[in-house]
Amino acid sequence: MMPAYRTPVPASAAWLTAAGAIPFVAGAATAWLAGPLPSELAVRALIAYGAVILSFIGGIHWGFVISASAPLKRRWGLLSAATLPALLAWVALLLAPERGIAAVAAGLTAVLLLDRWSWAHNLAPGWWMRLRIPVTAVAVSCLVAAAASPPVAVPRTIPAAVVIEV
Repeated sequence: MMPAYRTPVPASAAWLTAAGAIPFVAGAATAWLAGPLPSELAVRALIAYGAVILSFIGGIHWGFVISASAPLKRRWGLLSAATLPALLAWVALLLAPERGIAAVAAGLTAVLLLDRWSWAHNLAPGWWMRLRIPVTAVAVSCLVAAAASPPVAVPRTIPAAVVIEV
């Protein structure tokens, strides 16, 4: 019998996860290659998509926890931990782009710890980390690349006249 960690990732999960990485790659590329307005929009869209993915992963962890055999009252800590990605995602949407990107990248990286814990305690499928590590590396790399793009890395100055009119 094959050890659980060597179980192949199901094709449907692999393909859908790869498709889910496309917006990260497209957002980072657009942030660097498009003009100022499309680049800024791409960065904001990338933060929003990253926030959606963080919330989605938190939901997956809720599913892991509630499908386990132990009584739910003993798992409130795990349910709380599974809620944190969505809360971080919400905060990331409220931050300036350079901080929002950092929050999403940090959140995706930190969720790997929850992934690893769930996998090590047999809550996640045996192939889970083989799926999550590569896609997280792609997503975080794209977020870091977008964070270094001109719309984020070069702070915009707001003329005093605009500030006074508002």
